Amino acid sequence: MARARELNRQLEQRNQQLEQLAADLEEIAAAERRARTELAASQEQLRLLLESTGEGIYGIDRAGRCTFINRAAAEMIDCPAEQVLGRNMHELLHHTRPDGSPYPVEECPIYRVFHGGASCRVDTEVFWRPDGTWFPVEYASFPIRVNGAIRGAVVTFTDITQRKKAEEELRRRNVWLQEFADSERQAHEALKRAQSQLVQSEKLAALGQLVAGVAHEINNPLSFVSNNVAVLQRDAAALRDLLALYREADPLLVEQRPELLARIRELAEACDLDYLLENLAPLMARSRDGLKRIQQIVKDLRDFARLDESDLHEVDLNAGITSTLNIIRSRAKKQQVELVLDLHPLPLVSCYPAKINQVMLNLVANAIDACPAGGTVTVRSEATEDGVALHVADTGVGIPAEIRERIFDPFFTTKPPGQGTGLGLSISYQIVRDHGGRIEFDSAPGRGTHFVVRLPLKAPSVTPPRTESASVAAS
Repeated sequence: MARARELNRQLEQRNQQLEQLAADLEEIAAAERRARTELAASQEQLRLLLESTGEGIYGIDRAGRCTFINRAAAEMIDCPAEQVLGRNMHELLHHTRPDGSPYPVEECPIYRVFHGGASCRVDTEVFWRPDGTWFPVEYASFPIRVNGAIRGAVVTFTDITQRKKAEEELRRRNVWLQEFADSERQAHEALKRAQSQLVQSEKLAALGQLVAGVAHEINNPLSFVSNNVAVLQRDAAALRDLLALYREADPLLVEQRPELLARIRELAEACDLDYLLENLAPLMARSRDGLKRIQQIVKDLRDFARLDESDLHEVDLNAGITSTLNIIRSRAKKQQVELVLDLHPLPLVSCYPAKINQVMLNLVANAIDACPAGGTVTVRSEATEDGVALHVADTGVGIPAEIRERIFDPFFTTKPPGQGTGLGLSISYQIVRDHGGRIEFDSAPGRGTHFVVRLPLKAPSVTPPRTESASVAAS
């Protein structure tokens, strides 16, 4: 009996253990079912997330084969997902560069994550579709790690065709805006230059008219003064001879009219008659030389202005250069600058003479102002194969390198306020260009400046510029 009771007791314990084990197994099965449900829900949520995003996403293993791909990615590469899974993604869509050259897989940034583990982002490449078309993409590659080891990579990408088009349109519009701004600036500068030249033309034309009027007014009295001095010189010589004859009668006056002779000698001594008779001829000669110099100055002014020549004329430029230097020579003398003239025979040049005179006056005046006392300005002319060359070289301070590009800009000047308008070189540049020529210069600080005006023998047929009878630099 005792043996039976012990066996029953052990049987009951085993039943309890089996019931506990069954309960534990049921709990484990329930937990597994819950885990599977949660995993399915998570997978479904992940699938919905991947499928709902507009960004293309696919995964690859270490061999580069596709392990998953979302709908957006399949649509962008125009290939069903089932035809993509398991295929080498580099060979499928990333085999060629944007320029059409082959793209080795070892150079592909997507696969660098397998070596260094660092993610990458690229927006300068393209993906290819199976039909041979391509589209620009921005893509990023991220490593997939399992227990610290890289098992694959996730690639996200976006079709940036519209963005590239927008960027290109923006670039095109920026280029257009820049060109428009440049055009506006050039038009504004041209307008400023034209306005400044027009204002200066009006001023200088009025000055030219004044010069011509003054020259005309001087010429009239100068003519009869010159004639009267010539007559006076002739008559003074006769009076001198007559006085010499009268003095031969002094012995007779001593005998017959001593008091008269005393008065004559007193007056002769008072006026120093001997000195007067001796210097009368040189005095008259110097007076005539002075009048001739005034006549030459008036002629130079009229030749410089050339107000009667509004059309093209064939002229010898050396004559105009000579007149121009005669006008400005006093300025050089005042500033103790030597003017050297080295003119060589020139062929006749078809031009607007007054305009070329103005150019030379501007250049020579600037050269004089650039020279210290004791400096030299050399003006030289020479014939060239295609025209003539007019040189103005000085031993002045030179032009600094940082302003050489601006010296022909309107209103740019290095002179102190009130001593320059900044229009001389700008107007000269325009005049030479209107004649079909060019202005060149070479300069360095401390060794002076050398300007060269090159003109063709025949100026282009253009509307004649307004005559400006004096230069800004010399005004």
